[in-house]
Amino acid sequence: MSLLIRIGARGPLVVEIQRKLQALQWYLGELDGHFGGGTLSAVKNFQRKNQLTADGIVGPKTWAVLYPGREPMEHFLPKKASLLQRCLELTATIETGHKAPRCYTRVAGNFDRQGISYGALQWNLGQRSLQPLFQTYDTRHPNGLDEVFDDHAPVLRDVFQKPLQEQLAWAVSIQTAKYRVMEPWVGFFEALGMRKEFQDIQIEFAAARYKKALGYCRTYQVNSERAVAMMFDIVTQNGSIGKTTRQQIFQRFAETAFSEDPSVKEVQQLEIIARLRAQASAKRWQSDVLSRKLTIARGEGVIHGEYFDLETIYGIRNVQAGELIGKP
Repeated sequence: MSLLIRIGARGPLVVEIQRKLQALQWYLGELDGHFGGGTLSAVKNFQRKNQLTADGIVGPKTWAVLYPGREPMEHFLPKKASLLQRCLELTATIETGHKAPRCYTRVAGNFDRQGISYGALQWNLGQRSLQPLFQTYDTRHPNGLDEVFDDHAPVLRDVFQKPLQEQLAWAVSIQTAKYRVMEPWVGFFEALGMRKEFQDIQIEFAAARYKKALGYCRTYQVNSERAVAMMFDIVTQNGSIGKTTRQQIFQRFAETAFSEDPSVKEVQQLEIIARLRAQASAKRWQSDVLSRKLTIARGEGVIHGEYFDLETIYGIRNVQAGELIGKP
């Protein structure tokens, strides 16, 4: 299926398009990787100038005029990253509101009584999920914390040796009354999150959730990259699929006349799982759970007001995941 880059899309491919349109003096905005109104206008004007359909979508024809003789759009997709990393960055973007690499840097305060939440999956002090990331980093890269936190590094190391209640008290002491982490600490945390070696540790620590997601795929006999991404999002946002919901899913499967087309059937199955898992959530969260799960199941949609195209931005497709057929 040909890729269509349209309003709401984000990522390196959008930056590439913006850069080309800027060189042609159609786009005057920042190279921010966000296909917003400015990029839309630039694309439409470029299309009109070149006798193309002015729909504001960069499809194969528009791409061919923008880049005559250049490789197809797939060349720019983030397919070299592992599926684990791509699933992590998708869920992290939804969770933090920031795409990679910024999603690895996000730090939040004590609004949920967890002290500090940090990183792509918002590991935190209160549940003791954040401390191992820092301790692993400090062990593998002994000078890393000193390079980032400067003369505050000994304070951080000392805090992690104290009882949990003292760690939480320290976290509160570096925040405003509205739970915003203050400088220089917020800047330190953001700088650390931009280091590839710390991002790699976050990806490593997400592997347990990824393994659980693969297990759910096998249980419900769905095997696409989208399925893995949706199950990873369920594990992260919702924790699990309970026994009652599992029974409801299998019952709905048995009652449904699925398409004979495997790719269509896959989407139909994922939509059933999405709806029933959302239904099992607390009422105030059901709409949010459903919108993000259906977006992943269908490969595109709007979450928190932002348009997501899984294949274009994350290289997550409706094709069988290698991890589910014994391939790396």
